[in-house]
Amino acid sequence: MSRRLVLVVEDSSELAANLEITLQSIADTEVLVAAGVRQARARLATVAPEDLLIIVTDIQLPDNDGLAWIRELRRSERFAATPIVVTSGETDPQLAPALGELGVGAFFRKPFSPLRLRAHVEALLGGETTKLRVVPK
Repeated sequence: MSRRLVLVVEDSSELAANLEITLQSIADTEVLVAAGVRQARARLATVAPEDLLIIVTDIQLPDNDGLAWIRELRRSERFAATPIVVTSGETDPQLAPALGELGVGAFFRKPFSPLRLRAHVEALLGGETTKLRVVPK
């Protein structure tokens, strides 16, 4: 039986807990949390091929560069098409175009509304696909 999963990769324990609580309110959805890329890889090892997965990740992670992490996912046969939502306080104007080139579905600049992120993730779980959407603060 397939599951609906959201993997949150966020090193701020406060924000990770906030996102976990917010995303758990989406019906029939399980939320996995990782503080960095190493933990995220371990969580991904538990995802079955038939599971519907959305990844919500920060770019500034303690154990890996977020863009390198997304590139790794895009090169993997298993997760190449997985919808990815990025959250970051990074203000580099080149970040959004780089995320678009990597097929990221949305970019939420910190601070952001967890409820707006929840609505976007819920739409993705419902099958909506979009080109990169930069969500204003």
